[in-house]
Amino acid sequence: MEDKTKNILYHGLVVHEHSQLSHFHEVTMCYDIEKDVGYTPQEVEAMDVEDTKMIITGTLDDLLKVGDQYVIADKKTFSGHGYYKKTEPDASYAQQLAIYRVLLEKSYGIDAKWGCLLYLDKGADLEETPMAFELPPLDETKQFLKDTMKALRGVVPKPTINWLCNGENKKKKIFCPYLDQCNREGRLGDVSPKTDPDKKEVWFL
Repeated sequence: MEDKTKNILYHGLVVHEHSQLSHFHEVTMCYDIEKDVGYTPQEVEAMDVEDTKMIITGTLDDLLKVGDQYVIADKKTFSGHGYYKKTEPDASYAQQLAIYRVLLEKSYGIDAKWGCLLYLDKGADLEETPMAFELPPLDETKQFLKDTMKALRGVVPKPTINWLCNGENKKKKIFCPYLDQCNREGRLGDVSPKTDPDKKEVWFL
């Protein structure tokens, strides 16, 4: 790992460790997708490897209670330098909290119907932008997990082309450590750059 990447990682770890929002902080949860059963991390550690293939593990940052409702809070750092402001939650992060809802309900019997992404701007003294939203129903997320696991069994998913691997970022740099492997396997062969005539920039299908 490059020094700069280490710096980003350690910065994030420090922020998470020293920004506790509630008594329920850094809660680890384990969930067997196939059996629809929750486990403690200790129970999973004691299992045979074969018995853990359908178990996913997640650690939520903080679990808050606002009135009668539980809220799963997750902190995300970004570099906006006070100019770029987050206006809506990232879809992938929102999905992450939806999955945490399932894990939390199965592991501890607590159903958190709300999620909150707390965006912290590293370039503006960790200025915060909280975004709260209602999480999708438990059954909907469980089905998503089952469908995802089914799709992944024996099938390598198609690569997701984005700023990490296409160089379309401020530094024009490749961040994905698996790009060479994708190229060797010819997995990017069906991806061709296209030009949006309105935006005058390169994008990928």
